[in-house]
Amino acid sequence: MIDAKDVIAAWRAVLEPHRDPARAAPMAAYMRDQFAFLGIAAPERRRLVRACDRTFGSLSEETLHEVARLAWQLPEREYQYAAAELLCDRIAVASAGSTLPFVATLVTTKPWWDTVDVLCRHAAGALVRREPTSLPFFEGWLASDDRWLIRSAILHQERWGSEMDWDWIAPACASRADHPDFFVRKAIGWVLRTFAHRGPAEADAVRTLLGQHSFSGLSQREALRRVKH
Repeated sequence: MIDAKDVIAAWRAVLEPHRDPARAAPMAAYMRDQFAFLGIAAPERRRLVRACDRTFGSLSEETLHEVARLAWQLPEREYQYAAAELLCDRIAVASAGSTLPFVATLVTTKPWWDTVDVLCRHAAGALVRREPTSLPFFEGWLASDDRWLIRSAILHQERWGSEMDWDWIAPACASRADHPDFFVRKAIGWVLRTFAHRGPAEADAVRTLLGQHSFSGLSQREALRRVKH
């Protein structure tokens, strides 16, 4: 079975020849110059990496973790994208008990919305959807002082469709309604908007919740963006 170092080496072999400093500069600027970039556009990067990933065969949960650890040590952001997407694509081999704490580490290391939102929706969220008894993990994230863990907890069900749990989402959003951070406020608005879009009854539930708590203007605008008044 291929090991984590082999995965990283394979990614470097396919990505490095496409390094483009002219593109890297504006990509870094878009992320407020927090990270270096190879300068590869997302569609091309995904095409190259996924073609490579198909050659790996089976990977264990431990190997996926180690790949991400190594990728997070590299300066260029594309390697973190590759590792996050690999973990999400192969989340079926992971367990909530082992991988949710690991995702929390990734979410709080080199954090920004670009990796956080992928991991919370398609790794953490997918695990809890499959293993509902692990939902209490998110209670700790929601109550933390870290904005990215809070955002992750709020957004983890956003792609669940008809399985979104209003009995969890509503009190979760209400508990952080007055949070001052832009990214938390935006996440609240997004998950409420997604729920409201399901139908008139859900939209009414969102309106009622917004009227009962002191949500920011940003959260309210985002929540009602798709709702007919």
